[in-house]
Amino acid sequence: GKSPQNAKVINEFKRKFSLIAPKLQFIHVHHEYKGNPGDNGYIKLSAHFKFALTQSFSVENFDTPPKQVIILEEDLLIAPDFFLYFSSLVGLLNFDSSILAASAWNDNGQAQFVQDNQQLYRSDFFPGLGWMLTKALWNELKPKWPKGYWDDWLRE
Repeated sequence: GKSPQNAKVINEFKRKFSLIAPKLQFIHVHHEYKGNPGDNGYIKLSAHFKFALTQSFSVENFDTPPKQVIILEEDLLIAPDFFLYFSSLVGLLNFDSSILAASAWNDNGQAQFVQDNQQLYRSDFFPGLGWMLTKALWNELKPKWPKGYWDDWLRE
């Protein structure tokens, strides 16, 4: 939202973010939902994601618009190698158009299952938590973006 309390939290995060990843661009955009007040949460969330992704790839928000965007749920904790992990996968996303997104979420990421920190898993399930998509894919998805249940739609 636009409250002073939210602005304070966002500005503090932006300051810390710039210290951790100074080359990455960070923007905060506010989405005012313009649908019907009675719309369910899935419809509102789908509209919000469409707005946020459109703004994230917008020329108006950046000197140089990004070629890929990382989407994070607000309650995720990221690993120290989070940005290195995603930067390592950019080439793969650009090379293999059969890959929908790169994800940092792994349901099997517990210590008893992790044996090789160099191994990468390919899945046919879209987790929708911490993920990166390319602008090329967004340009393909945007005109078809559903009015609701966007994550189920991506999993089809």
